[in-house]
Amino acid sequence: MPSSRYAIEVSGLTKFYGKNQVLWDLNLQVEQGTIFGIVGPNGAGKTTLLKIVAGIIRPTTGKVTIMGRSLSAEPEDVKTFIGYLPEKPRAYDVLTVKEFLEFIKELYSIPDAVFIERVEEYSKAFGLGGYDLSFMGSLSKGLLQRALLAAIFVREPRIYLLDEPFSGLDPSGIWQFRRTLQEKAKVGATVLMATHILDFVEKVCDRIAIIDQGKILIEGTSQQLREAAGVQSSLEEAYLKLLGEES
Repeated sequence: MPSSRYAIEVSGLTKFYGKNQVLWDLNLQVEQGTIFGIVGPNGAGKTTLLKIVAGIIRPTTGKVTIMGRSLSAEPEDVKTFIGYLPEKPRAYDVLTVKEFLEFIKELYSIPDAVFIERVEEYSKAFGLGGYDLSFMGSLSKGLLQRALLAAIFVREPRIYLLDEPFSGLDPSGIWQFRRTLQEKAKVGATVLMATHILDFVEKVCDRIAIIDQGKILIEGTSQQLREAAGVQSSLEEAYLKLLGEES
């Protein structure tokens, strides 16, 4: 398998929806073992970028490389590396949580012993104990999000693509999610995450890109973004200043 220091490489990415251009010649490199945050206003192109990297939609022009492999040339093989959580996740309402996780097990050929161990670990981590016989369609928004996150982590993919993963999570769920992400990054997994929660991004992400109107405005560490904006207090203040939204 081709090797690369980058888990994700995006080059010259452009996307049109009809006559509406959403992404403009976008370039991005995400090193293996890092947590990379994408932030920006609504409509900036964050979700479109993640969908293209996940192989859900195709770019108009440009190239995506995952773990050294071309997404367009080897889509099925490349997708085995990826765990994707969409902005508005859905599940099979008629399956119980247990059945849904078993469906994931069969879909990705997870060995029985490994599956049992992981289900126990992530059910505990995401507070799903006691809900294994609950139908996915009956879960609250927060519990559904926890169940879908657990399903991704049960797979233990090499790349996590997460679009607004905090939707519906309470403070305890966010704390556990943060801890789990950091543990995965320590052992080499890569996270590309789009979110509006700047405080989380500042605390957790190794690198951050601000996207506006389909273009990367700036990329760097939290400290580098604050320095570029000429502020020291917080990423939030830097974000507003760099976007020209500071009052």
